[in-house]
Amino acid sequence: MRLIWAYADVSGNKAWRGLSVAMVPSLASGFAACTFHLFYNAPDINALVPLQALLTLTGNIALGIAAWRIASEGERMTETSMHEASVAGAEGTMVGTETGLVGVWGVAAVAPAPAWAPAPDLS
Repeated sequence: MRLIWAYADVSGNKAWRGLSVAMVPSLASGFAACTFHLFYNAPDINALVPLQALLTLTGNIALGIAAWRIASEGERMTETSMHEASVAGAEGTMVGTETGLVGVWGVAAVAPAPAWAPAPDLS
């Protein structure tokens, strides 16, 4: 969870934080399955099977929603960055430096990414 939150801070896309929260039902589903099998599928704890199914369903839905939120926020951030770059090019100001776009005196350029960061696709 900490790694995903750190990536959310570095990338500027706070929707990544929802991914770590959405993974919790899947983790609980795995715990339910392991517990059931640890006790050799004892009939006394058969209630874990539908619980695992419910947690798996909930986790899959939550992960799907989190992925959709990440993608839509990324698209919104890209559109905002492109708009800032075009405005900077028209006005000759520096904007968008936090996203990697720098517009200086009508020139839009991509700032070099750190060696550990994936290069953004701005095409």
